[in-house]
Amino acid sequence: MKRVIIGDVHGCTDELCALLDKLDLCAGDWVCFAGDVIDKGPDAVGTVARIMALRNQGVTVELVLGNHEWKFLRYMAGRKVRVCDEFIPLKDHCENDTTMHEFLLDAKLYVSMFNRDRPRFPGIVVHAGFPPDLKALPRAFTAREMLVMKPRDLRGANRVTFCRYVNPDGHAVQLGSETDNDVYWASTYNARFKHAFFGHQPFMPDVDKPWPTIIEAKQFPNATGLDLGCVFGGYLCAAVIDMYNTVSFVTVKAQQKYAAHYREEQPEQAARFPTI
Repeated sequence: MKRVIIGDVHGCTDELCALLDKLDLCAGDWVCFAGDVIDKGPDAVGTVARIMALRNQGVTVELVLGNHEWKFLRYMAGRKVRVCDEFIPLKDHCENDTTMHEFLLDAKLYVSMFNRDRPRFPGIVVHAGFPPDLKALPRAFTAREMLVMKPRDLRGANRVTFCRYVNPDGHAVQLGSETDNDVYWASTYNARFKHAFFGHQPFMPDVDKPWPTIIEAKQFPNATGLDLGCVFGGYLCAAVIDMYNTVSFVTVKAQQKYAAHYREEQPEQAARFPTI
């Protein structure tokens, strides 16, 4: 049985199909998407449809709730959010095909791999990460459950969906507000919730630097970053865990650049963004 974790797809359906061809999944395999399968890219509807189709092959599919799914589902629920152009065709499709909406509503805050069928792996899949001041994991709520929760009860949930940099006190720092004293959460993560596979942060070379010869996920002592910026012209990345708990990586190069990286929109902060 293959166990596969795939980083942020962001609507890059062609690259997802190419990656799945490489992975050659079979009935009985398990695949988990680390969130942000939609938005920014060209084909959110096609991406979600392709992911759902894996179940017809007998593949077990799980989806971690990314911040972009969370924003879209709040939009679908009539909440006030800043609407992205990419949301419109997905909203229209979900209104006509409730199975796609239901699939997204079933996305979980995180997925523990220690509870998978043997061989177990001491790991956890989360979208963004775990700030040091998070003393205990919230329950692995689904998006459906979170939509009816009170804002005060969502604080812990939101932190694992949006976390990037943390300050010396262990609190998450808002994107664009980082200082020289802040560090990326994974660099100090002590595996208290087991080895973390995550997305959210696109790890790419500096603008004037080439990609390394061997393309793999971003490795930290106790965490693995799987977002290699496919939607920004980088790579779509999957971690594959074999029966001996050996982790390898499969990647596919983006066919083109579909969106601007936020380091291009915030050049004054670009030097602070972590790279591959």
